[in-house]
Amino acid sequence: MGEKNYSHYLNQISDLLTSVKSAPLDLDNKHQKSTRLAELIALLATEEQTPTEKKSLNNLLKILNTLQGRAIVSNLVDQSFRSKSLNKTLDQILHIFTLYGLPDDFPKSFKFRFLALKTLKPTFPKFLKTFTQRAIIKESLNILSFADPIALKKYLNENKKNDSIISLIQKPSFGKKTIASNLKNILSLIEKPYVKNICINVLDLISKNCACIAYDQLEENLIKIYQTATSQPKEKQILLNVENHKDLDATIDIFEIVLSREEFSKLKVGFTLDAYFPESFEMQKRLTLFAKKRYEKYGTSISIRIIKGFSLNKEHITSSKNNWPSATFTSKIETDANFKKMILFGSKLENIKAANLLIVTSNIFDISFSLILIKENSLEPYIYFEIARARSTLAIQKALDKIIGKNLKVFCPIVFKKDFHLASNFLLGKINDIANCENFSSRLNTLFPGSKSWEEELDHFQQSLKHIDQISALKKQNQDRNILLKKTTDFVFENEPITDFSIKSNINWTKNILERAKNYIPADIPIVIGGDKIITRQVEIGKNPSLPNIQYYKSSLGNESQIDFAIKTAKKNEKFCQNISVEKRCEILKAVIQKIRENRGFLIKNLIVDIGKNFFEADLEVSDAIDAIEYHTDHILDVFSKKDIKFEPKGTILIIPANSFPLSTMAEAITSAIVTGNSVLLKPRKENTLICYQLANLFWQAKVPIEFLQFLHCYNDLFEKKLIPDHRINSVIISTSVKYVRKLLKIRENKDLIATTGGINTIIVTASADREQAILSIIDSAFNFSGQKFSSASILILEKEVYDDMEFKNNLKDAAKNLKVGSAFDLTSIITPFTKKPDKELLKALCELDNNETWLLKPRKDSNNPNLFSPGIKYGTQKDSFTKNHEIYGPILSVMRADSLDHAIEIANNSKYALSAGLQSLDPREHLKWLSNIEAGNLYINSKITDAKIKRQPFGGYKKSCFGSGYKSGGENFLLNFLNLSQKSLPKEKLPTSDWINTLSKFLEEKPLTSEELKLWHASVGNYVYHWQRLSHDTDYNKIIGQDNIHRYVARKNITLRVYPNTSPLDALRVSAAALTCNASLEISYTNSKELEEFNWIDLLPVLPSIEESEKDFIKRVKEGNIDRLRLVEKASKELRKAAALSETSLIDAPVLANGRFELLHYIKEISITYEYHRYGNLGIKESEMRKPIT
Repeated sequence: MGEKNYSHYLNQISDLLTSVKSAPLDLDNKHQKSTRLAELIALLATEEQTPTEKKSLNNLLKILNTLQGRAIVSNLVDQSFRSKSLNKTLDQILHIFTLYGLPDDFPKSFKFRFLALKTLKPTFPKFLKTFTQRAIIKESLNILSFADPIALKKYLNENKKNDSIISLIQKPSFGKKTIASNLKNILSLIEKPYVKNICINVLDLISKNCACIAYDQLEENLIKIYQTATSQPKEKQILLNVENHKDLDATIDIFEIVLSREEFSKLKVGFTLDAYFPESFEMQKRLTLFAKKRYEKYGTSISIRIIKGFSLNKEHITSSKNNWPSATFTSKIETDANFKKMILFGSKLENIKAANLLIVTSNIFDISFSLILIKENSLEPYIYFEIARARSTLAIQKALDKIIGKNLKVFCPIVFKKDFHLASNFLLGKINDIANCENFSSRLNTLFPGSKSWEEELDHFQQSLKHIDQISALKKQNQDRNILLKKTTDFVFENEPITDFSIKSNINWTKNILERAKNYIPADIPIVIGGDKIITRQVEIGKNPSLPNIQYYKSSLGNESQIDFAIKTAKKNEKFCQNISVEKRCEILKAVIQKIRENRGFLIKNLIVDIGKNFFEADLEVSDAIDAIEYHTDHILDVFSKKDIKFEPKGTILIIPANSFPLSTMAEAITSAIVTGNSVLLKPRKENTLICYQLANLFWQAKVPIEFLQFLHCYNDLFEKKLIPDHRINSVIISTSVKYVRKLLKIRENKDLIATTGGINTIIVTASADREQAILSIIDSAFNFSGQKFSSASILILEKEVYDDMEFKNNLKDAAKNLKVGSAFDLTSIITPFTKKPDKELLKALCELDNNETWLLKPRKDSNNPNLFSPGIKYGTQKDSFTKNHEIYGPILSVMRADSLDHAIEIANNSKYALSAGLQSLDPREHLKWLSNIEAGNLYINSKITDAKIKRQPFGGYKKSCFGSGYKSGGENFLLNFLNLSQKSLPKEKLPTSDWINTLSKFLEEKPLTSEELKLWHASVGNYVYHWQRLSHDTDYNKIIGQDNIHRYVARKNITLRVYPNTSPLDALRVSAAALTCNASLEISYTNSKELEEFNWIDLLPVLPSIEESEKDFIKRVKEGNIDRLRLVEKASKELRKAAALSETSLIDAPVLANGRFELLHYIKEISITYEYHRYGNLGIKESEMRKPIT
């Protein structure tokens, strides 16, 4: 009976295809015939499916069609092969099952494995680990095979019936050694006589350290591959696959260049095009034209491999992070329509002989549509089908084998047994593919004619046919830096898109700017004070880091009288600044944004020549500068919306920008000062005077009054003697080293000084990490901009298993050694010269080893430039080693060994700094432990640690990584650094208070307080609770796909409230209530007095420790550095300010506010957390979350 049905369906298929042979159809008829053919193929596939295969498929889809099931399988695949430790691996596997639980309808085999793990783990750990890993491998071998020669030969022999296309999964291309190894493996496969078709991933052949594709490297390696294929006695077909959209244009260029060589005239080659990219249709036309010319000359065709696309989520993540339009269509119907459009074009008789088609799909509607095309035009010799090896598509594969035989090819990824963990990239993508409800393969177990699934797929097929003539073939990512587009003001702040260097016009724009930079001779730089630009006799010589022996430009220096005149001008103009409405200030500053956009290339050029930034880093900084101005001009209205607070500008602000980010830090500080109504004195550094002046000039061109923003460079001794201590300067904003801040604090006697400083930034890698991805993050974090960023990683702490892993060590060395060292004029340079001559500490770090340290990679000084060093990596660094205890800003990474994550955290926290820190681990329990214990202001999980961006990841640390308020750069509180706040009315928002605060309220109600004072108390404590309810919740303002960016407030420790006899008890109690509300650690210091004894309020606060001490003893404690953060409710005495300056104690003597949104900030700190939660595009349990839409 089964045989009869089988013959019946196959005969009907044969009859239908015969009926359309050599009989061209219009699109409507194609649709009707395709639909009927699809029904017959579906019925044939059902007949081909054995009961065992059907049950197996049902079980698979039952698991993968639930979010819970996908999360379990994804995590098992991703995490079960990371650690070599028996207990760690078993514990991780068991945790995955426990974390997600098992739904009732899960297959019994799954439940049995969980029960066995849970019950037998203590008794048979080794057996259970092997059992579980083998089960994962066995399931994976349904969709891939091993690359080891015996296993591969066996697979190919067993599948002789259909041509197999193999694709080798390899480690990332860290450097020359890895690329050479990848190439060797590919060539070895080509040389095997039993291998006929190989699909090569372009990423295996090029370095990952270039922002744009490495043309020469790809061309050289492709030639070697083609030469090897040509020299084989048996014919080979070499297919190219481009995994990332950014590499597509360049790869086609190189493909055509290499294939034009006469030595490859007879070689069978192919190129993959993804239909989810709109421009793939135009690229197909281009390749077809190239193929025709080649065919006419040599009589050899190429193959165009058309797939719908495998990396949709990855492309969306890239677009979301960079604020680019999606490179892909945003609807499945558009992708399917483009897929058919490409098949229709490729199957035209004038195209198909030169450019054969390889159609990659398991969708039986698309297969039927293509078969009709083939038959009606007799195209069998030119069109092949490819189906991926998979249990989900096995029945379709069997049916197609009966229908088209040798015209069916089976795609099979292969991986070496020892590298099985590398297959997680492909396997996680496959899980996405099978489980995507829009994909045909997700409903194969319910897909038969007449079913709901069938009708939905049929409708989708019909809709895609209708869209063929409607879809665009224009590239969606079409940014062109040569064309200036005026951006309209968004209602919601969006980060400025960085430059897309995959676009040819942008690469040409880049090269033009570099050429101009090489010939750029800046004009002499004046000081700009009192509305005049003045060239002075005293000058300082500016240097170009890439040309250190040349006197590059002259910068005028102000003298003592000019400094005094500039300060007087600033003070005189304070009232004028304040009298300009905030709306008008914002309007002027918005014009600055447009000026920066218009001058992006000019500013990049100046960053290259002034501080030696490479082009890509300079481009990022220009975008950051735009972000800073746009965000703070948008945010000021939100700050001023608090009507119960009086906001007053501080007056005159002295700004000294960061050495490593002068443009963006200056843009943010100037904007924040002006938008809040202050007058600005800009003091550049010797190393960045040129770029500072150029940006100031753009502010003036945008109509920022020249009297409000003065530009004053001077010798450093005058800066320290005349500018810093001057009491007329209300606040100093500076980014510099801790060592220098200490000096300035003493000079300024702790008057308002806000300093962002650096840190000894750590990355921890545990045995549960994806070690290959960890290396890529480490290299970026440690060596971008030659390691000169405040957030650059200088300490790498490896859990012992990773530390002892020789492969990890070799890959790390290869990746660092691969970084191009050279001039900032060279587009490929990653390591560029230092902005200034390296100091003794940096030279010691670069040139010397401590006890137990060895060089994994020794730095080399450039023979022509004393400020240029290649990267260095030290192994064996100890807790007392030099680099573990000093701020080092250079291309040097010190590697330490830790027994466990707890030990690694202890090592990381043993530092006076707390700026940036990273964790590389796939274990969520380790994430939680690290987040709960690590001390740093910017935290990164499975990401590079130098990725701070305005609003997305506000930047700044604590401990000695910041001085002053601690409000983060690029964050919602930064503007408060430029304002004095006071309470002008009572806030209205409030929530019920805690028992402790209720006790205080009852106590106060019995004291002789006025009704106004009691109202102030109740309004304050209720508002503190109201705002803590909001501030205590984690917030992600950006909702980027694949990445969480969490803004968190955490209670501070070691705050001291100093109480004097004349201290207002109400204010002191409000401070105590604020600290209690947000669980901050507050100590009360007091000197006993008659007033305190009468009020007797301190005894009411047993939860807050108190210490009775004289003023002399208290100041002694301050000087000794025993107090980290000091809160006063009245202005500090001169003596106390000096003591706090000596000990670097943060002193707060601002009025106590009733508004908790601002008062609570004294007792909490901001933490920025970036968590890269996607795994190669697989979003895991978060796939159902609402995220920022892709356009």
